[in-house]
Formats: sequence, structure tokens, C-alpha cells
Amino acid sequence: MPADAALVQAKWPQDECSLVFEDVCVRYLPHLPRALDGFSVSLKDREKDGLVGRTGSGKSTVMGTLFRLMELESGRILFGGVDIAGVGIGHLRRQITIVPQDPILFSGELRKNLDPLGVRTDAEVWAALKGCSLCVLVESLEGGLSAKVAEGGINFSVGERSVLCLARALLRESRVLCLDEATANVDPTNDKRIQEVLSQGLQDCFVLTIAHRLHTVLTCDRILVLERGYLAQSGPPASLLAQPGIFKELANQAGIYNVISDAPLPMQAEGEEVKSI
Repeated sequence: MPADAALVQAKWPQDECSLVFEDVCVRYLPHLPRALDGFSVSLKDREKDGLVGRTGSGKSTVMGTLFRLMELESGRILFGGVDIAGVGIGHLRRQITIVPQDPILFSGELRKNLDPLGVRTDAEVWAALKGCSLCVLVESLEGGLSAKVAEGGINFSVGERSVLCLARALLRESRVLCLDEATANVDPTNDKRIQEVLSQGLQDCFVLTIAHRLHTVLTCDRILVLERGYLAQSGPPASLLAQPGIFKELANQAGIYNVISDAPLPMQAEGEEVKSI
């Protein structure tokens, strides 16, 4: 697209940029209520945000609008000052990466899974693996980076697949990373790996995390609480826990009463069903 060529020349998005949702309304079908109803929020550069809300509140729809999986009924989304509706899909999606709740690897070499386009050097791939504490795991595989991945990645655990998908996201160097609670069904070891990457290895991008377990977003810069498609609450976790509202209700249900606690929070066993919030 001609517009994309201009964006590339302007080095969009710039190092310092914002992500703004302006009165965004989305309706999946004409006879259904709005999935997003006047959703508005302005996110600062490199901000880490947790999306929280009960089932059906609109959390996944927010991420869907970023990828332009659906047309907006009204409103707009500005990324780096540019309305993403005018950006080519391919160019836009190169700026955004998602690590889904059910991570999938495709059959073939492990390296191909991590760097599908083959644009990274082996040193860069190993650096991403080191950042996710995966070097020992990969070195133990027959063939290392050339190790074979079974269809769907079933020769790796759910936790290992999640962290490998996160390593792939790091290699893409996208400006926005979306996590659909990538730790929802992850074992404690890999959960720790992911949390360390989120807190230390993603300093140059926005991170939006859909929370199915509240403790995974307690270190975010800001919590965005959705209710029936609109922004019901917004603020740092400690502030929201200190005031009446949906977030405090959900936290109380989860047994969370303050952001910093000496008591360890219960971990989710791999394969155990997660109750959506």
C-alpha cells in the first residue's frame, strides 16, 4: 500500500509512541449487543497493562480490534498517532504479536518455529532462548535448534510451548505484545520463566495481558477493568485494591488482599481447568 511505504519511510511507529482507543464500539452481529461500547483509554509508550473483567466483558475483543479481526462500528484506534484502519494488515500485524492461551508449534525444525522467516542469526535465536531460560532445554534436545517438533508441538509440555512462543515473540521485536493469559495452564517452572521475561525482557514494547488469574497482572503498570464492553476502572493494582469496585471484588474472590504478600499465591497445576474472570 502507498500509505505503508510512507509509514516505513517515517519509521512508524516511532520510539516514543502511544496506543489510544477512542470511543471504540464493536458489534459482532447486527442483532447482538455491542461487545465494546464506547471503550476509551490512552496507553503510554512501553506501558504494561492487565485486562481484567468477568466472562463476556470484552477483554478478547480489545485484542481482536488491534489485529483488525473485526470492523469497528464507530471510534478509532491510534497507534503512534496513526489510525490503524488506514494501515495495511500485513504491515500492522508485523508490529503486534500474540502469545495465545493454547500455544501451538508447527511440525518441522525448532529453529523454524522460532524464526519462521529465517531472518535471525543463530546467535540472536540463542539470545532469545537465553532470555527465556530455555538454553538448557534446547541444548538437551537431539539436534539442538534443528530438533524436530511434532505436529502441534505435542512433544513439548504446555508450559514449554508457551515459553517457546514467547521466545518467538521476542525475536519478532514487535512493538505490541498481547498475552491471552499465556500462563493459564502452565506449570510453576515455566510460569516463573514467563513472569521473569514479562518483568525484565520486554522493556521496549507495550504488553497487554488478558488475566484469567489475577496474580499474574499484579505487577502491571495499570489494570484496565472492563464491564459490558466499557472501561469500568483503570489504575495501578494497589490503587484499585484499595477502593470498592469490580477489581477488588474479583481479588477478594481470588484471595488477594494486597499487591505484596508474604504468603505464596497458589499456582495453577498444568492441565487443571482455569476459571475465567
